[in-house]
Amino acid sequence: MGLSTEVERQDGEIVISFEEWPRDLISIYEWGCAIQICLDCKSGALYRVEPSRMGYHITREAATLEDWLYTWMRNELYSKQPQKV
Repeated sequence: MGLSTEVERQDGEIVISFEEWPRDLISIYEWGCAIQICLDCKSGALYRVEPSRMGYHITREAATLEDWLYTWMRNELYSKQPQKV
């Protein structure tokens, strides 16, 4: 089963142990605080990989690298809603 299918089946997030790493997942960006953005070479999707005491939490970020870069260039990654004053 591919990573994409597994993440979708688990409500958008899976947790794997530190000893295992998906074979086709490569880190392309270090976000900080040990958070990585990774590319699934099989599907082309991007995932956020974040460690915790339980292992690596893997969540889908974007369907393609192009989509992720477009969102990043528009400064829309993890943007907060404007606060009303």
